[in-house]
Amino acid sequence: MSFDRSFSSSFDVIASPDPIPPGDPQTACWLTEEQLDFFASEYPDLTPEQIDALCLEATWVLDELTHNYYHGEECWSDTFSLRGDQCDFILSHGPVTEIQSVQQMHNCDSTSTNITGWCEISPGKVSICPATCGGRVYNTPWHCGCPKRVRVVYTIGSNLPPGARAAVYTLATEYANAITEGKKCNLPERITSITRQGVSWTLLDPGDFMDKGLVGISRIDSWISIARRSVPKGKAIDPLRYGHWLFSKQVGYGACEVTP
Repeated sequence: MSFDRSFSSSFDVIASPDPIPPGDPQTACWLTEEQLDFFASEYPDLTPEQIDALCLEATWVLDELTHNYYHGEECWSDTFSLRGDQCDFILSHGPVTEIQSVQQMHNCDSTSTNITGWCEISPGKVSICPATCGGRVYNTPWHCGCPKRVRVVYTIGSNLPPGARAAVYTLATEYANAITEGKKCNLPERITSITRQGVSWTLLDPGDFMDKGLVGISRIDSWISIARRSVPKGKAIDPLRYGHWLFSKQVGYGACEVTP
């Protein structure tokens, strides 16, 4: 059994890629196809839709608890507004693994054409300067009265740290145990204390863990604590480098798909 969890966006890059529609999951399952197939074999009574939902929920929880910093492969579109003689662009996301298209916007962004001969002068930095790219750049004149804009559609690679997929698998397994008869779920229950025959013990409320950014399973909580240490405190935007950057939008999960 094989499940395709990649976000499929059938856009034409010669027109305009649409952002992820409202209501769609804002993250994609971090598990590999092999892991999903094994998960399905461990829980044969669950439907593919249930497995998909469990994986997305587990991914979303860990994504939120690590401040939305980590991601799998994604497709992005950046739009730049040219100022003066500027003709180099620094893409806003990374690591960039492939640039699908560099486009010149026409008719006040209503149509576009591909710019040929562009070059990537360093990872994530694109140029349409003829002098930089060996004089091979070709583009048509911009229409008078409309802003000079360029759109770049590109794929960024995964930055998932070691153990990310294992943490998602473990958490999704506990969710599956909770809805599968005969399976024991190790997630903490909403019981605070029990006293029997003069002996007392306490079971923590899962809300106590969530308030601390944890889930209550030591293996996962250890991973969360370490993974959060690598998350930058903030992102500084240098106006001298990004002064011509207009906006950026995610248009798909997985590598960008280009429709002829």
